[in-house]
Amino acid sequence: MIVLLGLLLAAQFGPAQAQESVGDLTSILDSFGVQDDSTLVVVDPILLGAIASMEAGDNEAAAAELEDIVFGAPDHLQALRLQASCYIRLRDIEGAIATCLQIAGLDSLDTTAEIALGYLYEKAGDPDNAELYYSLALEKEPEAYHAIFGLGWIQMERRDLDAAHDAATRITEIAPDYAPNYVLLGRVLTVKGFYKEAARAFRRGFGLDLSLRNRYGILLQELGQRHQLSR
Repeated sequence: MIVLLGLLLAAQFGPAQAQESVGDLTSILDSFGVQDDSTLVVVDPILLGAIASMEAGDNEAAAAELEDIVFGAPDHLQALRLQASCYIRLRDIEGAIATCLQIAGLDSLDTTAEIALGYLYEKAGDPDNAELYYSLALEKEPEAYHAIFGLGWIQMERRDLDAAHDAATRITEIAPDYAPNYVLLGRVLTVKGFYKEAARAFRRGFGLDLSLRNRYGILLQELGQRHQLSR
């Protein structure tokens, strides 16, 4: 059986929170699950029951089965990746961190696990560890734009605006169609006082991903109202 399992991570921040917090980390990972260096992955048959449970939406049952598998085979990377995916879906941040640490220890080339750790530590309110793991990922893969994005939000929260601006600008070069980055860029430009440029950034992001408008459209509305901006 050939299986590809994807996981999109999204922080559940509303527009009001976005103005006060690190912002949205939507889609910080392209995929996290059963994976290797090839496009098609042959899955260990022992995982098929857990995969079926995940596909049915029963992540609790999948997690329980995967915990048994990992207990007996603690170096089973496919099982660990699926386990991390389950924990994230279940909002079990502590369990997800522990599992991603195992993955990172077993596979020193796995930047996905380190980016996930950055995301998870940031979500857990530990920006120092988040920064560490994003930086480790970038040492291995300098164009890992999800890591740059995560660092950009940390820098934004710390009001290191020039660094945050550089991060967002860099992502526009590496991944110009990565829509959430334009929310980050818009926020940075707003705080720096470049209101027209901020509005353009928000519109660009919303044009690429309409769902962002539903969540962050208020930021663009407030810009227009406060600074009398027109298109």
